[in-house]
Amino acid sequence: MDRTINIPIPKKDSIGGPSTFMRNLLRYLEEVGYPIQEEIYHSFGIFFPVQISTELLTHYKYMGGAIIQRLDGVYYPSQHGEDFEKRNSQIAKLYVDYSTHVIFQSEYSRMQCFEMLGSKNDDEYSIILNGVNRKIFYPNDKNDISDDGIIKFITVGNFRKKAMILPIVESLDMLSEKYRFQLTLVGDVLDPELKKYLDRDYILHVGPRDMFGVSELLRDSDIFLHSQLNDNCPNTVMEAISCGLPVVGFNSGSMSEICSFSKDLLADIPFKLFHIFEDLQSEALVEKIDLCVKEYSIRRKKALEKVALYDFNSCGDKYVQVFDNELNKRTIDIPWSYLIKGHQRKILRKMRSSVKEALNMN
Repeated sequence: MDRTINIPIPKKDSIGGPSTFMRNLLRYLEEVGYPIQEEIYHSFGIFFPVQISTELLTHYKYMGGAIIQRLDGVYYPSQHGEDFEKRNSQIAKLYVDYSTHVIFQSEYSRMQCFEMLGSKNDDEYSIILNGVNRKIFYPNDKNDISDDGIIKFITVGNFRKKAMILPIVESLDMLSEKYRFQLTLVGDVLDPELKKYLDRDYILHVGPRDMFGVSELLRDSDIFLHSQLNDNCPNTVMEAISCGLPVVGFNSGSMSEICSFSKDLLADIPFKLFHIFEDLQSEALVEKIDLCVKEYSIRRKKALEKVALYDFNSCGDKYVQVFDNELNKRTIDIPWSYLIKGHQRKILRKMRSSVKEALNMN
């Protein structure tokens, strides 16, 4: 029997970073012909994002199967309040008691999880940065700001907290008499309280767009602005880089990893693992935006040199290597035959429920 892996398939309408990643991964595996075992009782291991049914994993653990967990980050007090430990409990249980291998989205993601959940041995984890579909996210051929002199800023996300909007708006307010510009804001504003910050003539809120729509807006822009606390691996930043945009933001979370070639466009921020809103100083962001505008042709050229940095094909290949390595460590055949059909259905129902929950985590 081939040593194949089971991967839960997200529903088409599921949203969030884990769901987007899983669809990209499954697309890549199909393109390269990597076999996926849909029947759990014929597989030698399972790969899942964040969390899944412990009952299902108990069978893999009992039979020596590979249990590969993908983690971005965890809940922590400054962001998620006093019940952070309760919210982490299921993730932590899988991380500590079940997973044979954990894939972190970044070095920052590893540091965050090690701090909150405990460390892993070197051979028990991998760090694989996300990737983007470069058939969709690619640059155009412009090298300078538009001829009309209007700087086109853009930011993309599901805007849930003021840290994602307010520092950008405050910074651009400070620059409004120095430059002519427009800020295109792409995505839903999920907190109604944030809408009051959008009452600026220079802001164009276009709402949510699909990947093709986002890529077109990125290519039509000059500079990508990103403000977020403790990001583990922001896909929107990688998409902007793939479209050749200079990225200006704060040096929080994994930003210095992802923008390693242009760290000097990241605003200084206190050195600590978990930042809070008060750490995001708009004045510091103003300096970096001003620097990027003044040196735009240089910054654009450097950005264009890095458009292939986050190709999902490379990301997918690294996942395949982890799958193969972990499956090849299995030394016994998995005796799924003891499972009766009714028990299989019970497990699969729980698996679908927990997968849906995991894929919709933000």
